[in-house]
Amino acid sequence: IICIDFGHGDTVASYVDLNISNEPMPLNINLAQEKALKKISSVIYKVPIEGGYIYSLVSTQGKALAYFKGRIDKNAQNDERQIAFGEFVKQVFDRIKTNNKEVFYVNGDENSPLRDFKLYIAAPTKWTYEEKQVYKEFIENALGHRIEWVINESDAAFYNHRPNDNVLIGNVLIIDYGSSTIDYTLMIDNKKAPIDYLANQ
Repeated sequence: IICIDFGHGDTVASYVDLNISNEPMPLNINLAQEKALKKISSVIYKVPIEGGYIYSLVSTQGKALAYFKGRIDKNAQNDERQIAFGEFVKQVFDRIKTNNKEVFYVNGDENSPLRDFKLYIAAPTKWTYEEKQVYKEFIENALGHRIEWVINESDAAFYNHRPNDNVLIGNVLIIDYGSSTIDYTLMIDNKKAPIDYLANQ
């Protein structure tokens, strides 16, 4: 299982190998920065070149663009920020695969087939089902890979820290203080209570 949160401030990723354990393990994203291997700033640069421009994850000469945790507008085909976000998503996924070959490829070799894995992404808890479906489709198109599930960010924190499916742990309130939203999830004996109206900008 591969999990990616394209965050408003930082993007992070992890995986779970169900053949070994249920523990999530971080994926290396940014090998260029030794102290921040497990994350990357969620920004991409539109860099002028002769005859046009390219998008790059790192540049001091380009125009910085960001559109993270913004709702995707299907009708905004030429929205510069949405285009940049799609390019960011693609480049980050390619970088994760390159930096974690043993997780993604049979025999750890890029020339080998991709392993069979399910891909999950996170979205703000307060988004509607329809908004999450548009987001899912947008990122699937950018990655060229099917997404299994769009998980609420504050739900993800619960699944990461719960003991296991069979332990009833009473009432748990998860509060995710994000850089652009604050999201809440209330779990009662491992079942979600409907309090999504508490999610705020």
